[in-house]
Amino acid sequence: HSFNCITESDITMQVFVATGDDEYQIEEFVKLKKKELDPVWVDLNYHEFLSENLKEAIGCIRAIPFSTSQKLVVIRGEIEKEQADRIEELLENQQESTTVIFLTHLDGRTQVGKLLTSKTQVKQFKALPGWRIQELTQVCTQVGITQGIQLPLQVAQYIAEAVGSDRRKLSKEIEKLILCRGKQTIKFSEVKKLIPSITHSSLELASAIKKKDAVSVSKITDALLCSGEHPLLVVAAVLSLVRTWLKLKAALEAGIRDDKKLAEACEIGNPSRLYYLKQEVKDISLTGLMEIAIAFFETECSIKQGLEPSRLKERFLISMTKLE
Repeated sequence: HSFNCITESDITMQVFVATGDDEYQIEEFVKLKKKELDPVWVDLNYHEFLSENLKEAIGCIRAIPFSTSQKLVVIRGEIEKEQADRIEELLENQQESTTVIFLTHLDGRTQVGKLLTSKTQVKQFKALPGWRIQELTQVCTQVGITQGIQLPLQVAQYIAEAVGSDRRKLSKEIEKLILCRGKQTIKFSEVKKLIPSITHSSLELASAIKKKDAVSVSKITDALLCSGEHPLLVVAAVLSLVRTWLKLKAALEAGIRDDKKLAEACEIGNPSRLYYLKQEVKDISLTGLMEIAIAFFETECSIKQGLEPSRLKERFLISMTKLE
């Protein structure tokens, strides 16, 4: 194989930069490219290097693939500015039948960043925020279709709320459903048993605290801790909901009535939730919500300082008194 100078009409090597905070999607992209290799020669034509071993990686890229198949070279890690000349030489003298993927943070302001941006195909993989439930529900539905199952909308939305933006966990949870139910119709009640949701449990817990229902607070807290949930996650989930209540109550008392403006002020991704949230804050004062929020912030700090999980229920019960 000859080394060819890259032109707009003659690109002999595919070069990608996979970047972003969604590591699962990045790894899936690498797997997808790996599947394009000849399965007979894949072990000899797939190579991974750390960026600190860039010289060896380029040597591998320059070598001819085994058989007549493609070669895939993955380079992981930050490319230092001292390596810019090597990268530029690689990109200007590309090797036929080779695909290169850089897995690195991309800063378009740096010399290396500008070089990679202009000379490679950049693939951005950003994790969706957990509050963008509608989009996460669509992702959940699509993952289900990819795995051969059509998830009812209610089920897809529940899984999205339960798992959040963790696509690796999302994929595993759907695999679990398929293993348990096969291609049979999945009932919502069965999904709730198979995939416990700290989001739903935290809503129940916060509602119980708001209603001063000590029995429910005790039962839900015990169930969460027995299921293996870390106390910090439990508090964070409840605190997230309390903060939403607090923002909404403050916005309503400030005279904001338009749902779109309320959703923006409260950072609510799904405006349809507003009706239910308004009902939840209707009978509680702004001062009471502030006191609960402070109590949960203090509990969060105490957990980080070594508070025993067994004392979490006690803290939740005490927080109920803040509403008086």
